[in-house]
Amino acid sequence: MPMERSSPKSPAARISTSVAPCLTPGSASPISRGKTATAKWPPSRLARVRRGKLSVSILRGRDHFFTFRYGSAVVNTVRFASAFFGKGQFKAKTLEKKGSSFVLTQQLEAGYYQPFSPPRLITTETYDDTREERRRTEICHLDTVAELTETPKGFRLHIKATGTEEVPLTVEINLREGGTLEGAEKHPTVKDAWVLRRGHATYTKGKDKLRIGPGNSPHTYVEVRGALPKLAGTCLYVTAITPVDQVIEFESVG
Repeated sequence: MPMERSSPKSPAARISTSVAPCLTPGSASPISRGKTATAKWPPSRLARVRRGKLSVSILRGRDHFFTFRYGSAVVNTVRFASAFFGKGQFKAKTLEKKGSSFVLTQQLEAGYYQPFSPPRLITTETYDDTREERRRTEICHLDTVAELTETPKGFRLHIKATGTEEVPLTVEINLREGGTLEGAEKHPTVKDAWVLRRGHATYTKGKDKLRIGPGNSPHTYVEVRGALPKLAGTCLYVTAITPVDQVIEFESVG
């Protein structure tokens, strides 16, 4: 499946201009441009890994928390969101290095706001300001961890989401234009959207190929309520329902 060329405002263009050179902890020098390097941006906002043709960025506090490149085959960004009270877009609050893994975490809480007792007159002008004064019931939580670990041929993303059950979650993998995606099903209604139902997909650009998966998609709800709008260009989706324990590998082929 050939991909269309994106505009200069594509996800790749936005990311490349928004990420500064990575610094090693406590230093003021950019990361080495050599064939092998690992660095972490103080205070734990960005980690970079470079191994020959492979280059990875991991970001805290951004919806686009993971980028992956192997030569000319590029994953512009990986994002995911859950339909948790319309606030489930994953933006990690923490980024830690644990052994050989980079671990990002997010904790969400939400509930149902009850009427004032005794009743109070609330206008459209005062509704937002007084919302937190209301009693909340049926408090729900969703704790999410995204763990990224280097493998011999790439990286493994391990997503865990626990707490409130039966919440749809969708992983969005945005691919660089000009390559070919195989092994996924075209979404029936969303343009430039492909769902990885099972097994692995491959993405090829020039002489470089990536293998992405496995997929295990119990739903096709790719535009989750409360999530950011779909990224421009071809997107590969892997879906799940909480509790989630999903592994997706990004590896070079050949």
